[in-house]
Amino acid sequence: MQQVARTLHSLDRQRRFTKDQDSRKAVLALMETVRHAYVSGTIPGSPRLLLHLLSYYKESGHLHQGIELWKWLSKADDAVLSPIYVGAAIELLAVYGAGIHYCEEVYERTIDQQANINSQYHLTPGAIFSDRSKPIMIKNTSLGLLQGILTARLFYSKWQSALLTLDTAFRLQPSQLVPRILDLFVYERPIFEALPVFFMYCRGGNTISSVTFTVLLRSIRSLADSTSHHETRVALVRAMFHSVEAYVGSAGALSTQHLNILTSAMVATMPQSPGAVTDALTKTDNESTTRGMSVLSGVIEYFARKGAPADRKTVSGLIAAAVPLGQLGLAKQVAYSMTDEDHPPDENAAQSLMIAAMVLKDADFLKTAWESLCSSSMSDRQNVPSLRSWRVFVLAARKCDLESSVTTYSERLLGENHPHIRAGIDATEEVSMTQYHFLAEESRPPELNHIASFRELCNHVLSRLDRMRNTQQSVYRNFQEYPLEGLTVFDWPEVAEEGWQRRLYDELTLNKDIQTSQPSPTEPSGTHEIALPAISNTGIQFDRLRYLNWKSINQLLMLAESCQEKLEMSTDAAIKERRAIAEQRRPSRAGGSQGPRFAVTADQFEAYRRDVETERVKQSTEEEWRTRVLKLRDPDYETPHKTRNTDVETSP
Repeated sequence: MQQVARTLHSLDRQRRFTKDQDSRKAVLALMETVRHAYVSGTIPGSPRLLLHLLSYYKESGHLHQGIELWKWLSKADDAVLSPIYVGAAIELLAVYGAGIHYCEEVYERTIDQQANINSQYHLTPGAIFSDRSKPIMIKNTSLGLLQGILTARLFYSKWQSALLTLDTAFRLQPSQLVPRILDLFVYERPIFEALPVFFMYCRGGNTISSVTFTVLLRSIRSLADSTSHHETRVALVRAMFHSVEAYVGSAGALSTQHLNILTSAMVATMPQSPGAVTDALTKTDNESTTRGMSVLSGVIEYFARKGAPADRKTVSGLIAAAVPLGQLGLAKQVAYSMTDEDHPPDENAAQSLMIAAMVLKDADFLKTAWESLCSSSMSDRQNVPSLRSWRVFVLAARKCDLESSVTTYSERLLGENHPHIRAGIDATEEVSMTQYHFLAEESRPPELNHIASFRELCNHVLSRLDRMRNTQQSVYRNFQEYPLEGLTVFDWPEVAEEGWQRRLYDELTLNKDIQTSQPSPTEPSGTHEIALPAISNTGIQFDRLRYLNWKSINQLLMLAESCQEKLEMSTDAAIKERRAIAEQRRPSRAGGSQGPRFAVTADQFEAYRRDVETERVKQSTEEEWRTRVLKLRDPDYETPHKTRNTDVETSP
């Protein structure tokens, strides 16, 4: 029966975003049959069966049925909760809105029921291994339990305990974490938290799905589009290229969808040209075009080598991103060098090309763009060109002194009975150009710092491409030999010297006084160290990898502490929205749906950037830094007070 539930669970996941709702109703009916049979004792149960049932009810949005099953499980007289399914139950409870206190109570109850003290010990923050360089296997304990309580803590904005839970997961399994934990941060947390966790996953060679990486890239791109700060936009695009390098190094499979997001984001960082065609425009446009095409060609070539060739959306996205910025030379070069019968621009891109031809007063280019649009529409049997495309063409033809030949030329392409031909030129109306920012009257030449930052970005991307091409990699990249760089959007400063960090790490993980509280590894238990190569797929020894992860968690804790007040209101609003949707029987984003997600605005991201800059110039002593880390890692930590000798002489 466990296999039946698993198959039904998988089937529902496949049908979730299709129009085939009848099969989903059939899955629900069968799952309900399984649930009732289990509760009545007709079929034997198993933890894996309950895992699939509870996960199904959460992901499909049938929360009430899942809660009914949980109530039955938790109230049974002989209820001994298994960590195999309790993690899924806690996630269900969090989405349902049961409250963080109840979720924590269920988690603690499950831990307390473990058969041995070692299992309890190793799930606590700050647990110590007898050998930090070895992997560890914990019997009778599932990472799903940590995953469940991490979900609840993130949903209820318990950022400190959530990050400490993440720390525990990375300490236990630095190179074999389940993808679901990363999904939680990518779908549920702001990008400046999600991105460092993503890099930690890559550094250890953990599995990352292509869908998760797509969502991450889109999140960065969306934030870049929404900010008005050019420096921030460039930093975000640079982070996208860093993430591609990390993803490939962790055996991630690139896709054309990744290419399209990346290249269009790159074009969006180009300096905006003024509307008037002047010598300054020509010089700036030519320089940007040369640099831009060099980078884009290199990126497209690299993706093609990785099995992700450019397609029609790639070409169209580049054109649609370039023309509104006034980068007409780039759009023209893309149109001539990258479009063909297999990759014609879509209608929106074709309209942009005709606008470019109009501004450049290039009649031949206009004819090429119009002919490409007409031929692609005929081959695809689509109802295009649309009336708007016809109007754009007529307007551009007037500017290029082609108005007299518009009808004759278009009859040859579309046929004399086409509705646009019958309507005639005089029927055209004014065409909105609001999306073409460079045509606005207040358009100004690009600022020098924009040109300089774009030049710097191009050089940075080209150097990254050379590094990725020249790095020897079979499946995984050796991150010990070629370390990852740029683990955050902005370069998070090392607020502590390496010596400070190493001393505190050794104190917390090797301290003999703390080790006395660790259960003896010789006593019989469900925990044992296993004789596996103590090195990740990415070539980093486990003791080194655990230390790097410990440092990254410290940075995340400091970041969360400084940003938390700014995020609380938005987080609370997101939680309320998530619960409201859950009550409508729609799954949460954490379950993989297309529902709402927690995201920061451009203003919030700029506040984060200022926090980073503040940390960069902040000066602290080793003792001050040490105290801050200890407080963040232990909410009950109290700063030891130095006492002075107060002994005084007293008279006999």
